[in-house]
Amino acid sequence: MKETIDTIIKWHTETFPDATLDGQLAKWDEEAHEFKYAEPLSDEALGELADMTIVSAGIARFDYGRGLDALVDTLLCFDDDEWTTSELWEAVEKKMEKNRKRIWNKTGNGTYHHENGIED
Repeated sequence: MKETIDTIIKWHTETFPDATLDGQLAKWDEEAHEFKYAEPLSDEALGELADMTIVSAGIARFDYGRGLDALVDTLLCFDDDEWTTSELWEAVEKKMEKNRKRIWNKTGNGTYHHENGIED
């Protein structure tokens, strides 16, 4: 499937019907923390940027302006000397392929985490 921000928002709405904006903001913070501690310019770091991009779409579901702000913050972490925007979007599409197959559970702080089985 060719992913867009709109397809990710649609998936998010269907998969997490009781998600909240606060939960999505907390999830973006989690992903940003994981990016911060990933080895710089590694595949892991690119994967975390993909996660941040996906969560930005989840934020946009509730507040498009805040979603765009989160996406801009994500792109500020992006090192275009190392990756192209095409490579980032390819990472988003690969991650979404996995996300669509995962089983998700809501946590106490309103974020969602996937069960083991389909790892990053």
